[in-house]
Amino acid sequence: MATMLSQKLVEAQEANDTVKWFLRKFEVGKLLSVCRAHKAKGFSVVELFTYLLGCMFSPISTYMSMRIGSFREAFSKNTLYRFCNNAGINWHKKELSLDVLAMLKKSGKVFYEYQGKQLDLKKIYAMNRKRPGRSKYLLSVEANLIQKEKGKIVSRIPVRIVFVRNRAKRKDWIALISTDMDLSEREIIRRYGVRWNIEVYFKTCKQYLKLLKESNSPSFDAFTCHLAVVCVRFMILAVNQRASSDDRTLGELFWTMTAEAAEISFSKTLTLILEALLDTVRAFFSVSDEQMEAFTQSFLSKLPQHLYAALGLSQARAAA
Repeated sequence: MATMLSQKLVEAQEANDTVKWFLRKFEVGKLLSVCRAHKAKGFSVVELFTYLLGCMFSPISTYMSMRIGSFREAFSKNTLYRFCNNAGINWHKKELSLDVLAMLKKSGKVFYEYQGKQLDLKKIYAMNRKRPGRSKYLLSVEANLIQKEKGKIVSRIPVRIVFVRNRAKRKDWIALISTDMDLSEREIIRRYGVRWNIEVYFKTCKQYLKLLKESNSPSFDAFTCHLAVVCVRFMILAVNQRASSDDRTLGELFWTMTAEAAEISFSKTLTLILEALLDTVRAFFSVSDEQMEAFTQSFLSKLPQHLYAALGLSQARAAA
């Protein structure tokens, strides 16, 4: 039992050290400052953020650890709650107008503004000529997403809709939409194709990083803080995985192990070949030193001038 407890303490300490290393390596403290996460007094935001990141290694919540008396931090729960509910912290760093890339449903109740008319996807697809041959996509159109209030259009968002063949049903099609008008049709298809990695990301966050399980606060600011913490947890695991499995992160050892051998000069190569040849002749035919010397001189005398010069024997040959 004591051995198991000591092992758990060692693992907890290693996990804590990993979190602290990540924060130092990527200067997370400076990023928190950019997000306006700072305190005039009391415990530092880095210390509070470190604790929140380390909670993913704990089998129980902060609330339960306080209830059973295993909470050993110097700060109180109110300090932690105030940090998470701080409306002055901008966890997104700045307000962003994010572009959307998604697959559309063939609904007859959703309309898009196309060529001055409000049409659904099927009608837009039917009224346009398709690309022939084995093109990556069948059709690409520019339209507008419209927002209505009291029957009147109050806003329009330009979008690009790309119609692609359905691999499961060759006679069917699917529609992809992008609010980024600078993306080409091929790039839209490529980016949508990597959506599986996003699904893996969310599954990992939900299953291992306590996404939606750790924060029960009705506060929007607390939930935003929770999302930011979960994202950083995933980054820590990703960096740690790469450091454990990718040889390129081993620094100098990588360059030592993968450095190409220095190129051997032509003269050095030729010298090694001749030495191996002479040693083989001496061992195979059991010749005397005098016979070996005569054989060597006879062999060298028959070499072309450029090979003779490469061996540095041009003067000797001239003398001969």
